[in-house]
Amino acid sequence: MKKYALALLSAAYSLIFSLCALAANEEQGSGAKKIIMQIGSSVMTVDGEKRSIDSDSAQTAPSIVRDRTLLPVRAVVEAMGGSVSWSDDTQTAVLKCGDSDISLTIGNASALLNNESVVLDVEPVIINNRTMLPIRFIAESFGYAVGWVGRTQTVTIIKAENADASFDFKSRSVALNNGVEMPIVGIGMFTLTPEQAENSVYHALSYGYKLIDTANAYNNEEGVGAGIARAGVAREEIFVTTKLWPTDYEDVDGAVDETLERLGLEYIDLLLLHQPFGDYIAGYQGMEAAVAAGKVRSIGLSNFNEESFAEIMEVADITPAVLQVESNPWFHQTEMREYAKQYGTVINAWFPLGGRGQTQAMFSEPTIVEIAEAHDVNPAQVVLRWHLQIGNIAIPGSTNPEHILENISNFNFELTNEEMEKISAMDRGHGSFDFGGGGEVPNFNSFEAP
Repeated sequence: MKKYALALLSAAYSLIFSLCALAANEEQGSGAKKIIMQIGSSVMTVDGEKRSIDSDSAQTAPSIVRDRTLLPVRAVVEAMGGSVSWSDDTQTAVLKCGDSDISLTIGNASALLNNESVVLDVEPVIINNRTMLPIRFIAESFGYAVGWVGRTQTVTIIKAENADASFDFKSRSVALNNGVEMPIVGIGMFTLTPEQAENSVYHALSYGYKLIDTANAYNNEEGVGAGIARAGVAREEIFVTTKLWPTDYEDVDGAVDETLERLGLEYIDLLLLHQPFGDYIAGYQGMEAAVAAGKVRSIGLSNFNEESFAEIMEVADITPAVLQVESNPWFHQTEMREYAKQYGTVINAWFPLGGRGQTQAMFSEPTIVEIAEAHDVNPAQVVLRWHLQIGNIAIPGSTNPEHILENISNFNFELTNEEMEKISAMDRGHGSFDFGGGGEVPNFNSFEAP
């Protein structure tokens, strides 16, 4: 089902659209940051406060009709700081919020957004005397994002702080949605022994890398810390990412302290929940507490899909700054990138070169070889440049000093639109692992490359 992708705003137009729009206009400019509604409930949560949706709960409680989620449009738009008006004569709804206005007519497959025609994926219709309007289109037009959690039958509408995180190729960094600058190319520590990790980190920092990616489950954080100390680079010039294993989600404070001790650092630049297993809600709230305590600068998720991400957003006070997922020319993660972008969340690609044991197959792809020859670079540099141009932070791993240097040498050429399209055609639509979430915590063997 595509409920969360096609979830629709609704209300009984005879009741809701007849209300006076003047009161809503008075509230414009005070839009909520988070609105949560649950199917069948006449109460919604706006920025943590409970509000009655309407006195007539039988008519306005969110419901599902014909596999479509109906939400009270006036309640939602007014919570956004906007207003709604309805014309019985033309069967048209006009929604206004900030500098944007939308006009939708029942049965019309297009809408007017700021007086420009836009094609809709779902026509506004009336079912069971309810006016159904496309929630995702409305939310995005007003600067919001929509998440759906099927398990709890909950819709979350979020106002993102920074919905367009652009890469700065001059500084080789990106401003995350919390304002922290993160390098866009780093070195990954997956499968490395502590000794290998130390040497790789040392060479990477010597070659100008600033981003190092490790995890509790990699069992090499002490080696990472040793490499940092050996390189002698100032702490503020280094950005360290690590991840918590699901078994630590219920004791994040203790896990963070142990992680800092292993790394030999006073703070972590980016801390991620490694997988969507176990009590990841408690885990995320624990990471928020670590930010408040000054032990962590930024937090995010790893291997979460849209639904598990939406679950986090139901409780989050801090929007995830980064989502780390498998991504490469064989698996673009286009839908997940677009979903994360709504929250200003940047994608960080693991297995950026195809994965351990698969890199030579990737490098032998005719498209990659052709483009590499055209730019007089190697295949790895082509793939990594592709990541940067689509907005993926890339963290290739290597123990070879020559490869480590080559992997950061991606800023002296640019792929053409035609070359980017050729690489886009390589997408197979699936990756090496399935992190559906919700089940038993997998053992560490799940991290082994296929």
